[in-house]
This record gives sequence, structure tokens and C-alpha cells, in this order.
Amino acid sequence: MTRGKNPKSNKKKGLRASANKIHSIRNEFDQIVKGSEDLAQRTPLALIVIATYLNRLGFKDSINRHVRWDATQWKYSPGVLAQLLVIATFIPTNKKIALSRIHQAYSGMDLELLVGEAIDPEDLSDDLFAKMLDRLWDAGCASILSTIALTVRAAFDLPPDYTLH
Repeated sequence: MTRGKNPKSNKKKGLRASANKIHSIRNEFDQIVKGSEDLAQRTPLALIVIATYLNRLGFKDSINRHVRWDATQWKYSPGVLAQLLVIATFIPTNKKIALSRIHQAYSGMDLELLVGEAIDPEDLSDDLFAKMLDRLWDAGCASILSTIALTVRAAFDLPPDYTLH
């Protein structure tokens, strides 16, 4: 046996160092999660940018023109619901949830900033979005997509050979 080196002592120090590192990482993770919860109470900049582009394209009005709906029977227009659904794909990963709980994803956010009208997130339900999607399907998704693609081409002055997906 060599003097001054105790394999058991080195192993214990290594385990302690690993435990300290795990504890440190866990604390950092908890801080990130806590910061994310605070951030979730605000409207993320990415969602505002996406909403700005959709507004520039007249997305809501385009959807409302194509989809058959009665303003007296719909709390929110199909265009507003479609815009919220498009924007939902850009919600930060830690906040994504099922469509049946979309009101939770949008809670704490300024929905008026995102869609141009006051909306109570608690009013948003999967039933509203399902009706909108059914009407969108009935209106002809290919036609709506073509209209939006042409609007994008015109609004952003894209060259004719630029392919839109």
C-alpha cells in the first residue's frame, strides 16, 4: 500500500463533489423554472412579433371573409381564433399545453396586444377552436392558403420565383 493515498477517502471526496455539483445544478434549474414562471405572466416578444406580421397580412380579416360565421352567435370571430391558434405554436416550450387547456397557455398574456381586441383567456376553449377549424375546413383550406400566400408575396414584395410553403 502506498503512503498518503487512501482510495476510500478519495472516493468519498469524489462522491461529495458529485453531490455538491448535483445540488448546484438543481438550484440553478429551480431558479430557471422560477424565472420562467415570472416570464409566463408576460407576453413574450416572439408572440408580439408573430402577431405583428399576421396583422400586416390582414390575417384575421382574410379568415373572416372566407369562413361562414354569424357574429351574433360567435363570441370571437374565426379570424381571432385562427390568429390565436397560429400564435400558440410559438408559445415557449415550458408553457405549451393541450388545446383543451389553451386558456392556461394564454393566461397572464396581453391578448389585446396579440389580436387587437380584449379577450378573457378563460373564455377560450377547445370547442371554440374546433368550430373554427370545422368552418375553416368547409371553406376550403387550399383556397385560404393560396390567398394568404399571395398576400405574403405582395406584402413583402417577394420575387416571383420565390417558393412559399
